[in-house]
Amino acid sequence: MKRFIQAMKFKLYVHRAKGKFDWKSNEMLLDQLEAEVVELRNAVKLGKKESIISEAADVANFAYFIADKASRGLIK
Repeated sequence: MKRFIQAMKFKLYVHRAKGKFDWKSNEMLLDQLEAEVVELRNAVKLGKKESIISEAADVANFAYFIADKASRGLIK
């Protein structure tokens, strides 16, 4: 679990220039989550461990963004 959390943090760091996610609509976040799932599916098909971990971290981060918005009452 620790390694996966580190991967999530790393991916957030790498993409920090993209800015905050709060401004994105729920639909935009869901679309991006779905796109990341496709990338994860492709990584799994290729069987490359590091790519799988990286893409799974992206999926988890977008799921977190959605959950965080919901916890702050920004999704009704």
